[in-house]
Amino acid sequence: MGETGAPRAVHNMVAMALPSASDPRTVNPLTGERESSVFGPSELDELDAFFAQHGFAILRGMLDEAAVDLMELECVDAQQRLV
Repeated sequence: MGETGAPRAVHNMVAMALPSASDPRTVNPLTGERESSVFGPSELDELDAFFAQHGFAILRGMLDEAAVDLMELECVDAQQRLV
């Protein structure tokens, strides 16, 4: 567990929103092969084990496009209030 009580794999994580038509989250679109460091939301135990061994992991598909758009709007608003 991390300092916040969350599993350590949650720290230093990159989440990317991708379409889920055929669950492409863990497949390299150029080669069609599974990327060993990339995991989807249903693979958190595997992600945690990989993170513990290698010190990094990529979590894709955790956020949908609407959530990412909302975060971007909030960041733009916060930046505008600072300037």
